[in-house]
Amino acid sequence: MSKNNNKKINLSITTTTKNAKDTTTTIIINSKGEIFLKKILKDFHNKIIQTKDFNNFEKFLVEWMKLKFEINKNDPKKIFNLMKNLKFYYDNNNNNKRNNNNNFIWFTSLMGFFYQFGIGCIMNEKIALDLYFLSVNKKNHDDDDDDYDNEIPPLTLNDDFNNKLYLTEENRNEFNLLKNNNIIIGKYLLSLYYYKDIIIINTVNTMILKVNEFTIDKQMELQEQPICNDNNIIQDSIKKLKSQENKENTNNNTNNSIMNKKKISKEEFENIKRSALKGNSEAQYNLAICYMDGIETTKTVSNNADAQNNLADYYENGKILNKNEKKAFEWYFKSAKNGSSLAQNNLATFYLNGIGIDKNEKKAFEWYLKSAENGNSLAQNNLAAICYLIGIGIDQNGKLAFDWFSKSASQENDLAQFNLAYCYLNGIGTTQSYKNAFKLYLKLDNLGHKDAQNNLGGCYYYGVGTHHHKPHYINAYNLFFKSASKGCDAGKFNLGYCLKHGIGIEKDEKYAFKSYLEAAESGNSAAQNNLGYCYYYGIGTNKNEKKAFEWYLKSTKSENLIGQHNLGICYLKGIGIDKDEMKAFDLYSKSAHAGNGLTQNFLATFYLYGIGINIKDEKKAFEWYLKSALTKCDKGQYNLGYCYENGIGTCKDEKKAAELYLISAKAGNLMAQNKIANCYLNGIGINKDSYKAFKWYKTSAEKGCILGQYNLGHCYENGIGTHKSQKKSFEWYFKSAEGGNLKAQSNLANCYHYGIGTDKNEKEAFEWYMKSEIAGCTNYLGYYYFNGICTNVNYEKAFELFLKAAELGNANAQHNLAVCYQYGKGVNLDYKKAFEWYTKSSNNEYADSYFNLCECYYNGIGIDKNLEEAIIWYKTALNNGIKNAEIKLNNIYFLYN
Repeated sequence: MSKNNNKKINLSITTTTKNAKDTTTTIIINSKGEIFLKKILKDFHNKIIQTKDFNNFEKFLVEWMKLKFEINKNDPKKIFNLMKNLKFYYDNNNNNKRNNNNNFIWFTSLMGFFYQFGIGCIMNEKIALDLYFLSVNKKNHDDDDDDYDNEIPPLTLNDDFNNKLYLTEENRNEFNLLKNNNIIIGKYLLSLYYYKDIIIINTVNTMILKVNEFTIDKQMELQEQPICNDNNIIQDSIKKLKSQENKENTNNNTNNSIMNKKKISKEEFENIKRSALKGNSEAQYNLAICYMDGIETTKTVSNNADAQNNLADYYENGKILNKNEKKAFEWYFKSAKNGSSLAQNNLATFYLNGIGIDKNEKKAFEWYLKSAENGNSLAQNNLAAICYLIGIGIDQNGKLAFDWFSKSASQENDLAQFNLAYCYLNGIGTTQSYKNAFKLYLKLDNLGHKDAQNNLGGCYYYGVGTHHHKPHYINAYNLFFKSASKGCDAGKFNLGYCLKHGIGIEKDEKYAFKSYLEAAESGNSAAQNNLGYCYYYGIGTNKNEKKAFEWYLKSTKSENLIGQHNLGICYLKGIGIDKDEMKAFDLYSKSAHAGNGLTQNFLATFYLYGIGINIKDEKKAFEWYLKSALTKCDKGQYNLGYCYENGIGTCKDEKKAAELYLISAKAGNLMAQNKIANCYLNGIGINKDSYKAFKWYKTSAEKGCILGQYNLGHCYENGIGTHKSQKKSFEWYFKSAEGGNLKAQSNLANCYHYGIGTDKNEKEAFEWYMKSEIAGCTNYLGYYYFNGICTNVNYEKAFELFLKAAELGNANAQHNLAVCYQYGKGVNLDYKKAFEWYTKSSNNEYADSYFNLCECYYNGIGIDKNLEEAIIWYKTALNNGIKNAEIKLNNIYFLYN
């Protein structure tokens, strides 16, 4: 077919087609069908290219099409059959490409739309898809090369689909116009068929991803160390009771010796000396004591084990005698050989630490065991803590550790009782029993044991072993205070945490800072971390990022995991130090490869976002989250679930995601608790259960999860898994809003605006609308400025706010913006833009805009007058409850019929 711009197209033709039985079929397209088909194709094309909001695109096109048939009194079945007959004719005659009767290709896209939504036919998406392909396939159009030059390029997702497909026709004949209309419609509908999840739901998906990414990225913020117990068993075992029992043993021995006398005469000394030289062991012991008190030069002490042990202690600690660790070892060895259980314990400690002798962990174990079997409570504790619990000199054995702690504790060894409580608390070598741990800490508290007082405070804080297993914050604070007052660094740290957060007492950030500082300067790594946190945020002191970095560095040197994380954040964000993402990555990488579950989780996040490395690596992110989860790190479990839910670095598996969220939730992860609630609510990888959803939202909310608080408010508002309660809904929205949740701030503002769950208060509503950036809030703010509610009338400000909300897709704001353009409020009067925004608002199902759009079409406001379109939108408005539309429709029918 050659080009001919003057060619007239007449669809009122008679065609003869041979069917399968070689019979003749005559198809007649009358003038009425011709006019309607041409008009509806053009109108359909215009409708599509004017659409920029695809949220309800297909729904409105279907409604528009049905109303089009109703107004023109056409039967969709007849029009569909007409196109169907044309297709039959085309299929049997397309072997001749010069044949004029390929007119059907003008309507392939339209017929596909009919099939997709069942307009005048039975719905069949497969046929619809085939017809869409037919409409955009180049070989099915005019085969002249000149016409190919006028083809529209195929749609690609990387192009702006609205601009690329907007075809401006100039100087083309009617044939080309109809042909290109069909191509454009086909490309739009084909793209929406395949990519509507990207195009239509893109905004929603983006919002969901932002929430999830936010929760993962949230871990890359500075963190506080929470309340913690002091369970440094080895340090306490080696340092504390060693000196204490040495002292007690020395006192006991001297009480039975001549040293209980205030003075020793020269004659008495000479008698002791003569007796000692004759082999009297008691005299030898007393002579050693005399020498150690400086009465004469040190002489040999033979056979008396206690004297030998005491002499070794003097050499070890430099008491009177010059400090000499080698000689101390020699005397401990002699005393130990002579059967002193205390010397055997001390000798084991020398072997353990390589004091005065080469380090030998096996011999350390052997001497601890001998001392323990001889009934020494200190050795029993050390044997349990150092050897069997940690695995020094012997394989780890939790059961034997527990047994030896028990033997030592039965001798009223307070450190062993403290360690025995640790075993009960963690189920080491015995059945876990919070109640037994609590009882032991309580007993030690009565004895004034400062470390036990701190840990008992921890039990009260977390509700571990307490009555009904509930927290008692006042008791916790009082015990932390007692422990701190006696010099316990962990107690000082926990006291600071209570004061900072107002736990069991009123908040006092300055005193909290002071308490953290005292503990930090004594080497408490948790306090060093939180002191860095205080300096960074200016809590109880002036903000100082450099000092924050320095304290995080100190905390990291003590191998505090949270301090290490925060130091990484300092390098990542340039806090108190030059920004260095590679340094941050290296910091986490070393710790992660050493097997630390928490840093494995952080390293995975680095891979996920491509932080400190050249490129993102979702597969490695997944692998590190998996390693972290296997260490029972609740953050790693949560993020691994997120990977499975969204198919990040692995195949999508919602069931596994739900399982991991549940494990992490039970471990106390607040975001996992909120997530598993979402799973129960929506049946994601798990059976729907609104009651369990509510339960987990509540758990998350009560522990302080801002998102959980918002969702709990939503549950109370809508009666999800619980009874409806506007008051409780308001309360939880309020908590979440105070925590910074924008959606909660929006809902809270609505509560004040409408008096939902609280007294109506437009001033409060206005203030909360100001805080939230949600489109609905911005629109309401515009409403307040437009009408001068709680502020002066300001049309310009109102317009700005309406525009911001409208561009975010808020239908009400789009309507309000159109009003501003129509009446020149806060902006220059512009009917065309008013029409455009009324159209967008209508496409987003805002009923008031239906009516205003009718008025535009009826009166020619911003668009050419179009009675047919006006009637369509008046009917749509009427069907959505706009009563004025009925009056308008009656007037139109009266005037034009």
